[in-house]
Amino acid sequence: MDGEARYANQAVLEHVERALRSPAATDLRLRSRLYFIQHGVADLTGQRALQEQALQQRADIAEQLQDDALRADVQTSRALLASRRGDEARALELALEAVELGRRSGNAEAAALALGQVAWSRYSRGDAAEALTLAQDAVARVRDALQRQPTKVLLLLEVQLLTLRSIVEQGLGDLRATRATCLEALELARQRG
Repeated sequence: MDGEARYANQAVLEHVERALRSPAATDLRLRSRLYFIQHGVADLTGQRALQEQALQQRADIAEQLQDDALRADVQTSRALLASRRGDEARALELALEAVELGRRSGNAEAAALALGQVAWSRYSRGDAAEALTLAQDAVARVRDALQRQPTKVLLLLEVQLLTLRSIVEQGLGDLRATRATCLEALELARQRG
């Protein structure tokens, strides 16, 4: 990461901290959004302790609000963090919970991303055939959600899940499918900027 990016990330974290300390920041949804930003920058910069703290704050807010859609987001993020740390058993457990929470709450973004994590965890543990089925299902789910309500997150997620699918296809030795999936992901990425 170059100096400018490091400075920009640090500036974002400082602004978020200032906003969280503001007496006006009492709205729980606003605070959740601020912790979401903090979590994202901490993830990007590898600050795992800060990332965990932000996730815990969001989890506490989800409990206060009794919000299963937010719980699904948090569980998905926890699954991704466990995977980054190399704990695929824990990542799989958390991702399966997140898929169910996302499905139950109607949080299609969290459910699709969590299903992608389930696919990755299975693939990482040596079950490429099951991972391919799961990755295909994740792509289908995100596309179904895009038909109902296209969002920037879903548009990006479709490209990410196609990339995941191509990795699994390559792992299975299906280079023709890998190439086709990569080209599809690349074309969508170009179209969407």
